[in-house]
Amino acid sequence: MTLGLRDEAYISNYQKKYLKANFTGFNDIVAHTTLAQKNNELVILLDELSLDLESFNQSSDCFSATKINRE
Repeated sequence: MTLGLRDEAYISNYQKKYLKANFTGFNDIVAHTTLAQKNNELVILLDELSLDLESFNQSSDCFSATKINRE
């Protein structure tokens, strides 16, 4: 997947806000991620992690509201 500069900026901001303190595998996930902008928020569809998309989209703090299974 090729990311544009705008997508990379969103990822960088998202990573700093949500993932810096307690999630180190973010860069590995980006390669398996579909990015979209919805209502001026970054929505990351982590299909590789089998997340519940409905609760993921409704959450303002996606990673605290959604349990991540990294088996």
